[in-house]
Amino acid sequence: MENLFTTAHDTPTMAPPRWKMALAAFAAVLPISLLGNGLLGPALRAWPLVARVLALAFLFSTLMTYLMMPAVTLVLRRWLYTATSTARGGPTR
Repeated sequence: MENLFTTAHDTPTMAPPRWKMALAAFAAVLPISLLGNGLLGPALRAWPLVARVLALAFLFSTLMTYLMMPAVTLVLRRWLYTATSTARGGPTR
C-alpha cells in the first residue's frame, strides 16, 4: 500500500504514517462503496454471491488503483506529507 503514496520524482520519499494512509484509503473506498452498492447492488442481486463479490471486488480495486487513490493522495498531499515527513526525505510540495 505504501507504493500508492510514493511520488514519481527522482528523490526517494518516505511513506506517510500508516494511520494517515488508512484514513486516505477510507476516504477513497467510501464513495466507491456507496455508489457501487447503491447502483450495482440491485442490478446484481440475482447473481450468485461469488459472482457478485468477484465483480464488485474487481471494480472497486480497479477504481481504487487508477482513479481514487491518485486523486485522494493529490488532494491530501499536504496533510499526508507534513513537515516531519519532509524532514525525513519526503516530498517538499
